[in-house]
Amino acid sequence: MSRTLVVGTLLPAFIFASLPSVADDSTIEKIQITANRNLVQSQTSVAEQNTVDINTLNFPLQKISDALLFTPGVSLNGQGGLWQSYNIRGLARWRVKSLIDGININTDRRAGNSLSFIDPNLLSSVDVITGPSSVYYGSGAIGGVINTNLKQSADTTITAGYNSFADERSLGITTAIEDSLFTGIAHRKAGNGQNQQHQPMLSQFEQTSAYMTQHTNIFDELDLNTTLIGSYGNNIGKTNNQYPTSRVSIYPFEKHILGKITLSKAQKWALGSYFHDQKWQADTLRINKRRNVTSYQSFDWGVYGQQQWSISSVKGRYGFDVDNRSNVEVSEQQFATTNELQWSRQILAGDEYRGALYADASFSMVNAELTIGARAEHLQQLNLDDKTTDNFITGFTKLTLPIDEYSSVLVDLGTGFRFPTLTERFFNGTTARAVVVGNIDLKPEQSKNVLVSYSLDVEAFKLTINGFYNRIENYIERVEIANDRLTYRNETTGVIYGGEIELQGELSDNLSVNWMYQVAQGENEQGEPLADIAPDESRLVVQWLDDDWSLSAQYRYRRHFNQPASGEQQLAASHIVNISGRYWVSEDVHLSLSLNNVTDESYFSTTDDASTIMPGRHIGLAIEWTL
Repeated sequence: MSRTLVVGTLLPAFIFASLPSVADDSTIEKIQITANRNLVQSQTSVAEQNTVDINTLNFPLQKISDALLFTPGVSLNGQGGLWQSYNIRGLARWRVKSLIDGININTDRRAGNSLSFIDPNLLSSVDVITGPSSVYYGSGAIGGVINTNLKQSADTTITAGYNSFADERSLGITTAIEDSLFTGIAHRKAGNGQNQQHQPMLSQFEQTSAYMTQHTNIFDELDLNTTLIGSYGNNIGKTNNQYPTSRVSIYPFEKHILGKITLSKAQKWALGSYFHDQKWQADTLRINKRRNVTSYQSFDWGVYGQQQWSISSVKGRYGFDVDNRSNVEVSEQQFATTNELQWSRQILAGDEYRGALYADASFSMVNAELTIGARAEHLQQLNLDDKTTDNFITGFTKLTLPIDEYSSVLVDLGTGFRFPTLTERFFNGTTARAVVVGNIDLKPEQSKNVLVSYSLDVEAFKLTINGFYNRIENYIERVEIANDRLTYRNETTGVIYGGEIELQGELSDNLSVNWMYQVAQGENEQGEPLADIAPDESRLVVQWLDDDWSLSAQYRYRRHFNQPASGEQQLAASHIVNISGRYWVSEDVHLSLSLNNVTDESYFSTTDDASTIMPGRHIGLAIEWTL
């Protein structure tokens, strides 16, 4: 399918969607569920999900990853900065599938996907989908799924913010037109700041993002839903500890255009398509050595369909996904220190085609519920004269068993897979970290996953205890083969295991508390540590709500880390405290004040050996006006 055909399919939908709508609040709610691939709004349970409601967070967000720290099992990953990546239960990079409003996000960044090209002011919530059942979403969801949902409120909201670190400023507005067309635009800009040791950080960026989403009820419960998203960023600094003495990495620009159209009949069927056009450039200066400029572009598109079925008391869904990456092109230029061009070459020119069929079924047995599912997926990758194909079949079984009216046990078993990316197989060029050489002989990762969960919900308290075990065959690891030179290889086997505890409580009408603790361990068959296994961490959030003000305190304790894998560093234990408060000037206007890193702790953002010490004590201010 050509780019013109996909865009041409979407534009008439937007024109048609501008007709008078009879959408009501229930229609709007159904669309929010659609983003999670439950296209027919079925009650069938597929995967465990935590949703972070951004509107109720007392802490202002500078990027999407900030919201993820309010979910157990999620940690930060990579070098940090605006493009902060994330980690779910020791699995990161291309093992976590990323979605924006249900649209697949694929990039060839070695640190993995990031959703930070969308301003948090434009979002209502973030879904974190975990457990073996997340493989229902296909290749790349071994660790789980992160999905962000666009704001769809009838109110007009204007938000302005300021953060003393890097002199960051933000402004956003979201609104609704005729209760069926939702739109918003946001702008954010920051300079270069300093870390806790008063060393310079390359934190600069400027970014503008916007969206429009329309819900139209055509007739007889037939809904047409369309979404268009755009984002442009420039002069984005790549935060790393080699700046400014030996390496300066900047992304001169980053462009994204995304669209989606879905035609559905509630509780019956859905059919849709999406596209994602992206371009960005990386400029890496190695002081007194050379300068490399890498340009990247791709056009992703797909179609999907889903049908609900039932036979007696058994209910389920079946459907298909087609996800393609067209014209994935990466080129590189190298300049001398005198800025003279030394050479120019194309280092990747590839395409990727994936198609899948899937089905699930849910059975009720006395008080228990059993859900089973399976997926068959085919992949074909092309790069110049190289071609590779892969096939994989995966499945899961989930049993929910109530113990009594207050507690239940969940057992989730699944198999998963991840095809190597175009980058891992074919990329051969310079990145901000090092020269990376692809490995065409990589095999797909194959996982066997187990999750056991206990839940207790009594009056004002809710307790959740999770234990997980993942065994991954052909685990793909990034390894150093020479100084400043990396490649990918299959480890024989990788094993990751651990657990989480979360306690939520309403201590009074005003006081609430949320405490969580998470631990993960990972190693290969030789007993060597796997990369991306975050240190054990405890998080506590205490919140006081009054009539016209609120106060929240967040305490994070990250345990010391002394078993780094290749490309990682040891970390000392850290204690991070953030405080935030809100004051409602009126029913329509509220002010926010936050104090971050209250104790001026010196700590690194992640275990990545290129990550930097985080900023010291800094403040944030925001005002929100709802019309």
